[in-house]
Amino acid sequence: MQGTAPDLLDVYSTPVTYALDLAVITPAAALAGLLVRRHNPLGYLLAGPLLVTIVLLLPTIALSTALQSAAGISFTAAEVVGPIAGFGILGVIGAWLLVRLLRAVPATAPPTTSEARDVHLHV
Repeated sequence: MQGTAPDLLDVYSTPVTYALDLAVITPAAALAGLLVRRHNPLGYLLAGPLLVTIVLLLPTIALSTALQSAAGISFTAAEVVGPIAGFGILGVIGAWLLVRLLRAVPATAPPTTSEARDVHLHV
């Protein structure tokens, strides 16, 4: 904690990642949460891939850290533990929410209005 950016933080991908997070991921997550809360099917459709992405970030970051270390790039303990612990917590929460989401999906689709109308006509 010296008040400076880490030595390995470069400008090539950080602004792009930051912009994508703010412009795409954040609004998509907010919209998915709102729609799931309202039990709108589109919310479930949006939430699934977002939660899978969160769950897959931990193995991706852990593997990239291990491969960079194997390539000779040195990290401080905080540079290794911080992202892995942070994304580990997010991954566990994301996995829990994904399981809840998948359990909430009905096993069969409700009948469409035309199918429901046909059932009433044949009775």
